[in-house]
Amino acid sequence: MVVKGTTDPNRKLLIRYLKQTANHVNAPIWRRLADELAKPRRSRPVVNVGKLNRFADNKKTLLIPGKLLGDGVISKPITVAAVEFSEHARKKIENAGGQCLDILTLLQKEPKGQNVQIIV
Repeated sequence: MVVKGTTDPNRKLLIRYLKQTANHVNAPIWRRLADELAKPRRSRPVVNVGKLNRFADNKKTLLIPGKLLGDGVISKPITVAAVEFSEHARKKIENAGGQCLDILTLLQKEPKGQNVQIIV
């Protein structure tokens, strides 16, 4: 028997919560994030810190629906939320004066999804 979708119970709860929030506050960004998280692991994005420097904006929070790796240089203080951070990526963001958040914290901080940009 082939199992479809994620088998991680925490991820399933997060996906369900994101969909409920998207419907409740009418924020399509959370629906899109839930769809990205429901994809197979091999289809989830892996983003390097150097790519974030191009999209860095003090007003927006960058959201990665996958893993953030520490390759590259970051020179601006940014707020980043991701499913998973590598140790080097977390250090580089915090050394630049930025902030690393998990998705639930971001959801509580920005329930309507304003000033949030998904990076794939």
